[in-house]
Amino acid sequence: MQALRTTTSLRPAAISGVGTFRPERVVPNSELVERIDSSDEWIQQRTGIVERRWATDEQTPLSMALEAGQLAIERAGLSASDIDTVIISTDSHFQQTPSLAVSVAAGLGIEDAAAWDISAACAGFCYGVGQADALVRGGLATHVLLIGVETLSRVTDLTDRGTAFLFSDGAGAVVIGPSDEPAIGPTVWGSDGHQSEVITIKSWDHPEANLSPKIEMDGRTVFRWATTASPTRPRKPWLPPVWSRATCRCSFPTRPTTASPTRCFAIWACPTRWSSPATSSGWATRRPPRSPWPWRPCSRTGRPRAATSPSPLVSALDSSTPDRPSDSPDG
Repeated sequence: MQALRTTTSLRPAAISGVGTFRPERVVPNSELVERIDSSDEWIQQRTGIVERRWATDEQTPLSMALEAGQLAIERAGLSASDIDTVIISTDSHFQQTPSLAVSVAAGLGIEDAAAWDISAACAGFCYGVGQADALVRGGLATHVLLIGVETLSRVTDLTDRGTAFLFSDGAGAVVIGPSDEPAIGPTVWGSDGHQSEVITIKSWDHPEANLSPKIEMDGRTVFRWATTASPTRPRKPWLPPVWSRATCRCSFPTRPTTASPTRCFAIWACPTRWSSPATSSGWATRRPPRSPWPWRPCSRTGRPRAATSPSPLVSALDSSTPDRPSDSPDG
């Protein structure tokens, strides 16, 4: 009997290209506060968000993913023919089949590639990094295009005081491929199905009611989990004791960049639970003057869930002064 052929690559992987797409429409807090009986100050104090980006009627998850994906491929110095796997993380593709990844591959001219979607909300992009890293290291893929994309403005209840100001739209992409040295740290992931009602998109299970799906979230429970349960995740026997080691470094810049957690505003509380100084988390903990919140790109883009994590990475690499609030009292 012929022996079973297996892959034995185990080569290191790294991010070789990044890309992002942010819709042109800017929605400041002032546009939302009247409907939720709130104020710009209240929103900034609790989330740090000053404004967010929303897609126009013509912009779709597919069109935004194509923009971000094309840029990532170009920055990696590759062509569509070099990509053999496409992974899309999204909660905004309201079609069970075909997957958004298949459509993106076709739109970019990527032929005969493995392509699939994953749905893991805010953690989706990090799940995708773990998958892509394992595929490259295991020899099952050479260059993986990973994209996080959302149009959450279309499922946001603008009268809900707990979510109307949080979510936004956008796309972020990376190309992950072989490297001479390891440049992607271990992925710490997990789930808790017992809290499945904490964040949901309802109305999918009652199509006969002809209701528009809307995000529902118990914000207090989410924040409590992010600042208590989530920080214990890095305490694994196979991980270094310092949380900042779980970083994701591109092969071309000289500095490491951490990924964004499920909730950007929770990161300031996490390092204290890991007995690690807050400054170890790099960009995510630099405080602008007179601001109660750590600086982050979320302040100008909102939180596009699966597209949140790649945004600060792109901002950090695009310039030495990423999109951060100004140090003036105006924001």
